[in-house]
Amino acid sequence: MVNADRVWAALEEISDPEIPVISLVDLGVIRSVDVLDGQVRVEFTPTFLGCPALEVMKRAMEEKVVELHIVERASDNTIGRTLKKTFSNRIASSNG
Repeated sequence: MVNADRVWAALEEISDPEIPVISLVDLGVIRSVDVLDGQVRVEFTPTFLGCPALEVMKRAMEEKVVELHIVERASDNTIGRTLKKTFSNRIASSNG
């Protein structure tokens, strides 16, 4: 049975597309992993707003989850994205 620890370990194998010597996990962009009833939810935060590598990272994470045979294919709900509060606060301050 696959659990969150196994998903974290698999995601650790994904290198950052722009800094390939560091994994997405080590970079800290993966915020959480949840596994429940055969469903996987991975939340990640881009390193900066408008990061050009977002789709590349998302596809790599989807492929890793599918490789674990938890799901047949990744859905839009498998890999979610969040924005750090600091980005939101910075945007609000600059518009203020």
